Amino acid sequence: ECRRTPFLLIEVHSRPSNFKRREAIRFSWGQPENVINQAGNFPQGRSWKTVFMIGRSQNKTIQSALDFESKKSSDIVFGDFEDSYSNLYKKMVLGIRWAHTFCTADYILKTDDDCYINAHALITWLDSYHMVNASQPLYTGRLVEDRRVIRDKEDRNYLSMEEYPDAEFPAYIAGGGYLFSGFLLLRLISGSKRVKMFPVEDACFGTIMNEIRVR
Repeated sequence: ECRRTPFLLIEVHSRPSNFKRREAIRFSWGQPENVINQAGNFPQGRSWKTVFMIGRSQNKTIQSALDFESKKSSDIVFGDFEDSYSNLYKKMVLGIRWAHTFCTADYILKTDDDCYINAHALITWLDSYHMVNASQPLYTGRLVEDRRVIRDKEDRNYLSMEEYPDAEFPAYIAGGGYLFSGFLLLRLISGSKRVKMFPVEDACFGTIMNEIRVR
């Protein structure tokens, strides 16, 4: 839960066993005070909060260590599902619902624990954007267009015709980092109930955005 509403909420998708990656993020770009020490102050009142979105581990030793880490750091949001590649879309939905209930920031960035975020540059850009476009829905990052659905059963992104019948996905933002407006959360929750979920997380999120007519 966020004690104060942050300007930016960063939701990092992380595997249970990636303890070192999470620790590296906590001691670098994940914490505003670390960035201030390295890059100087950012626009007044423009801070961020970083949380890690994690499913449950089938390994009892890892899960026990993860529970300890959660109590120590207070920055882990657990999903009640097995943490796996095919369940990444469940993390995405968890992130939307958790943010709406507990931390409605002005903007939300979804990223992965193997990515580096230049938080100072991002906050500075968002501050300029917000002053002019605060009421406009934002959904941005690296655009993926004309991406065909994979039907090869050996590929980890394989989707059956039943899971996704169309030949191509709507345009979407690649999952390494997509940024969107916090005021879209309720619409996203509603849209996620109308769209059949499928296990290609970033394309699935883009399909929900397409459903609520944000492109």
